[in-house]
Amino acid sequence: MELLIAALEKNRRAFIKLFKTTKIVNNVVLALLVLGMGATFLWLFPVDLNLSLIVIGALIIGLFVYSRAAKSWLGKKAYEYIFEYYRVTSSHFYSEAPFSDIVIEARQGFELEEFKTLGVLTNEVGIVSRNRVSGKIHERDFQISDAGVRVEADRKVEVAFFGKIIKFELHEPISGRFIVHHRFKQDASLPAGFSTLQSLSDDEGLLVFGNEEKTPKFMKKTFYQALRGIVPDELLADVTFVAFEGHAYLLLSYADAIMNVVYQEVADEKALKRFAADLEKIVALAQLLP
Repeated sequence: MELLIAALEKNRRAFIKLFKTTKIVNNVVLALLVLGMGATFLWLFPVDLNLSLIVIGALIIGLFVYSRAAKSWLGKKAYEYIFEYYRVTSSHFYSEAPFSDIVIEARQGFELEEFKTLGVLTNEVGIVSRNRVSGKIHERDFQISDAGVRVEADRKVEVAFFGKIIKFELHEPISGRFIVHHRFKQDASLPAGFSTLQSLSDDEGLLVFGNEEKTPKFMKKTFYQALRGIVPDELLADVTFVAFEGHAYLLLSYADAIMNVVYQEVADEKALKRFAADLEKIVALAQLLP
């Protein structure tokens, strides 16, 4: 973990230095253009009015072009920093067994149409998803992405899910659709999509829903214990497991400390360690799937 923190801090300092340097250059360019306009008014304006207006117009156009180019360039560098953050963290978390055949696609993510098939939310209208990592866990295909999903409710668009989505391929397809959910705040409202399923059980806050009364064989005591091991708290609002046909999904509603790319301060070691610990439990859960 120390090596990861050091690598992230090195990149962060480089980006901050770039940002500050760019700001200084922008201020110098702006000052030069203002001085140029002032000099034009003082010395050229009394001599040649038309030429003065041409020079001032050219300076204003130059300022506009430079501002747009500088903003675009800095924005590009910011995205490069974000995607490099994803690559560095993903390379750390998924570099060793039981992970294999890892492919990191920092710019890619989870698709909205696939998210809709989960049946967790309703009226989904958009998704922002990046940091896709795919490969195998103990020979089981998996994929994980960061995502924020927006829904429309009462003519307002709001974020209804923000966290990580993990997809597992099942070796043995199941019949029916099932959702298992537990959360940090027991009085929090349930996702809208749950209402389309039957409530099958509520075991000390571990809620099970399905469109069939009989759950799949793998959903037994050891599975529920493994799912409880991913404990909701201030850093993890809730955990939702979805299974249907040949797929299973795990939705982890993480806090900003885990999800956000840091640039104003050093990476949160506690948050990174928390995700690493959860990842070990996710690996254990994956081994219980059919």
